[in-house]
Amino acid sequence: MAKKQWKMEIKRNLEKQITLLKFLLTKCSDEEKEVIQMLIESSSDIMRMMEEDEVIEVSPKELEVIILDYFCELGIPKNIKGYQYLKEAVKLGLNDHSILEQITKRLYPDIAREFETTSSRVERAIRHAIELAWQRGNMEICQKIFGYTVSSVSGKPKNSEFIATMVEYILVNDLS
Repeated sequence: MAKKQWKMEIKRNLEKQITLLKFLLTKCSDEEKEVIQMLIESSSDIMRMMEEDEVIEVSPKELEVIILDYFCELGIPKNIKGYQYLKEAVKLGLNDHSILEQITKRLYPDIAREFETTSSRVERAIRHAIELAWQRGNMEICQKIFGYTVSSVSGKPKNSEFIATMVEYILVNDLS
């Protein structure tokens, strides 16, 4: 998918998200309204950035520090393989947004080649890291970053949701 088409699709999804969030504002408590309002503002910021093509250049080292800070806040243990794989996945997503549309066809294989392993091991290790974050991590931070995007069935985001949300969150909060 071309960059322009990808941007249009993201913009449509953000508009739908904002509409849904505005509806939820009418049905929730005051405490929930504050979180929903932050999500609306965040989505609006992403749309504005996409329209302006606004990007701040950061060094690879600075980018890695930003990612690691978030992972630390989320409670992802540094001693597991999924930590390294997730870090690489977010870096790749920030450098090439189209890779987020092909998680199993491009992202996992690219990471597997980098770390000399298989795509299925990469997928499983990332899933495990996310599970640990949701079991042991700071749920306030998880809620702040992921909000309502988390699956109500499993209680945690899918790998692709986690990676895409982290990429968006970093773009809005650290690279704009």
